Amino acid sequence: MSDIDRDLRGLRDELTAAIPLPDVDDVTGRARARRRGQVVAIVAVVVAVAAAVPIARALPIWTTTASTNPAKTTYVVDFADADHGYALTRTCVRGTVGCASTLYQTADGGESWQARKLPRAPSDQFWDVLYVLGPDDVAIATPIGIEKTRIFSTDGGRSWGRVENPDTGVTEPVITLSLARGGMLTGGCGAQPFTGDACQVVGSIQPSTGRFVAAPTQPPLNPRQLGPAPTEGGKWWVAGTRDGSDHAWLAVSDDDGQTWSASEMAEFAGMGGWSVVEHGDTMFATAGAANGLFGVWRSTDGGRSWTRTWTYDPIAAMASGGAPAEDAPTEGPALVGGPVLAGDGKLIVSNGTKTYVSDDQGRHFRPAGADTGWVKWTRGGYLRMQGHSFALSADGTHWREFTVG
Repeated sequence: MSDIDRDLRGLRDELTAAIPLPDVDDVTGRARARRRGQVVAIVAVVVAVAAAVPIARALPIWTTTASTNPAKTTYVVDFADADHGYALTRTCVRGTVGCASTLYQTADGGESWQARKLPRAPSDQFWDVLYVLGPDDVAIATPIGIEKTRIFSTDGGRSWGRVENPDTGVTEPVITLSLARGGMLTGGCGAQPFTGDACQVVGSIQPSTGRFVAAPTQPPLNPRQLGPAPTEGGKWWVAGTRDGSDHAWLAVSDDDGQTWSASEMAEFAGMGGWSVVEHGDTMFATAGAANGLFGVWRSTDGGRSWTRTWTYDPIAAMASGGAPAEDAPTEGPALVGGPVLAGDGKLIVSNGTKTYVSDDQGRHFRPAGADTGWVKWTRGGYLRMQGHSFALSADGTHWREFTVG
C-alpha cells in the first residue's frame, strides 16, 4: 500500500469515528412524525380548497393504479362521443419532486391511444382538470377552485394555446344565446346582471375557444352541483337550494339554458353526489348522503316534475346492519359514482362492493353481483372505471373494455 493510500485510509477512519451514528429508533420516530405532519398539511389544504369552491363543478374522477415500483399513476378519462376520448394521466415517483402529466387521445373507442405532450404546468401548480369538448377540442386546467391556468387545443392535443380569463375571476362573462351541446357545464364568477353569490354563475366551457360562457338564463336556485354533460336526451341539470331554505331543488333545461324547470326534491339539502340519467321518455335522479343512497326520483315529463320512488329508511338500515336485503323495500345500497339506466329499463347502482338492480322503476333493489366500478355518464355513453381498467357502454348493458396507453 502506498503512503498516499495509507494516509487517505487513516483520514477516512478518523472522520468515521468523529461522526456519531444516529440512533435508529430516533430516525424512525422523526420520519413518522414528518409523515404525520405532511398528512395534516394535506388534509388542511383539501379542507381549504373545498371551502373555497362555491359550486361542485366538473370535478375530475381519478382512478389510481400502483405498481410494485415506487411510481403511481392516476387517470381521469372522458369521451366526446363513442369513438373520441381523452385520458389525462399523472405519474408520481416517491422520492422525486413533481409529477409527470401526459394526455392520451383515442379515435376508436379506446382500442388504441396516442400520447400528446403537454406544456409545462406553472411551477406551483399541476394539470388536474380535463374538459373534453369535442373530437378535437380539449382543455386542460390546473386544480379546480381558483383556476390559475387553462390551456386549450383544437387539434387533438398536438398544439396548445393559453386561455385568457379562465372561468374564475371573470368580471364580465360572455353571454350566449344557448349553451353549446359540446360544452361542459360548470360554474364561474361574474358581475351583474347575475344575482346572489358572484361566483355562482352557471355556464359552460365552450368548444372552439375553451372559455367560460354564462348560460343565457340562470337556473332559479343557488347551485351546488352541476351535471357537466347533457343527458342522453340533451338535457342540462343543476342541483342546489332555493329561497334561503335548506331544501334540495333540481333544475332541468331542455332548450340549452334558455329556460329551466325547477322542482323541490327533498326537505334536506345536506346530501351530495347528485346524478341524473335519461333513456327514452324516462329520467332518474339519485342523491347520496353520508350513509349511502339518500333517494331516487323518477320523471316522465322531461324533468318538469318528479316522483320519489325510493327513500332511505335509517331504522330499516340499522336493523339490518346497513346491509341491503332483497326482501326489504325500504333498504337500499350505498351509492358509488352515478346510476346506470339501461336500455331495458333497469336502474343499476353500486356501493363499491356489490352492484344492485331495480326492475320496478327504482322502487326496490336486489343484489346483482360484484361491484363493477365507478360509473359516470359521458357524451360517449356510460364510462366505467376501476383502477387501470375501463369500459364504455351506449345502453348500460353491453360494455366494451379497454385500457389507457
